Amino acid sequence: MRKSEIAKNQHYVPQFLLKNFTVGKKPQLWVFDKQTGKKFKTNIKNIASETKFYDFTFENVELTIEPALAEVEANASRIIKGIVKKEDISQLDDNDKIFFSHFLALQFTRTKEHRLRFQDLSSKMVEAIRERGFNPEEIEGCKELSEDDFKLHGIKSVFDSKEFALHFYTKTWLLFKTSKKQPLYISDNPITLQNMNDYGFYGNIGLAVKGIEIYFPISKTLTMALYCPSLEEQFRETYKKYQFLSKVNPMLLSQNIKNPLYLEQIMAGFEQKRTIPFNSDNVVNHNSLQVKYSARFVFSSSGDFSLVEEMLSKHPELREGPKVKVG
Repeated sequence: MRKSEIAKNQHYVPQFLLKNFTVGKKPQLWVFDKQTGKKFKTNIKNIASETKFYDFTFENVELTIEPALAEVEANASRIIKGIVKKEDISQLDDNDKIFFSHFLALQFTRTKEHRLRFQDLSSKMVEAIRERGFNPEEIEGCKELSEDDFKLHGIKSVFDSKEFALHFYTKTWLLFKTSKKQPLYISDNPITLQNMNDYGFYGNIGLAVKGIEIYFPISKTLTMALYCPSLEEQFRETYKKYQFLSKVNPMLLSQNIKNPLYLEQIMAGFEQKRTIPFNSDNVVNHNSLQVKYSARFVFSSSGDFSLVEEMLSKHPELREGPKVKVG
């Protein structure tokens, strides 16, 4: 590919994915800017992108990884289109899962937020060293990094993304569906994580942490969910209890099983890969994660960003993306 053919406006969230959240004849969607509090409607080519985001200079040679990413996106688009069309993941074979796991790993590391987190961590480490009376420049391997350094680290993260693929592949894969009346958000950092377990000082967020839940919205009504296998085990144990009580003492069901219908739907997702309906609380939780993990922008097929506004009102720190704690 000639240099003149390489796009200068380079997306860190693929346009084919953003298109699944658009409305109207033109590929437009609603945008909420967490920093300014403003919302507007625009074309997908104008969002989740930056000029020459994947271009870099190495040993005085200008290089780019944009064409390689475009090739990966073409294959990922085929898989996601199939899921969205059938609203089903049961047709995915092992090769699809392997490739899609690599795509998820790539998406996890390619965003603006990923670079900003590294920049924030680097700055805080330098600041912590100074507060202890040391000069960062005199410590081997520690220095204040430039914008070019941060960019090169971001590029390297993309190259190293394959290391994360196995963490996605080994999860239990599910597909959840909502209605068009309660659409899903997507953001400039769409892969989100949550964990209901509390591990105290050690934290509970990480691709390999026990109990982790990973969400990746693929359309305004569908989201992929990748669960730690330990969660499937918990659901299966609860289901055994549910079956036992149904036969032995149905009166105890309501006291021990809060939502038997949802339990049955989850089990159908585990065993037959059936698509699982999202209720209103599920949608709110999913969308709140998109708000929390976004660097700056949240996207929607509707102009309803009341959830974003409510979250920012209660937690102004969410106007910026997730930050790393040092010390």
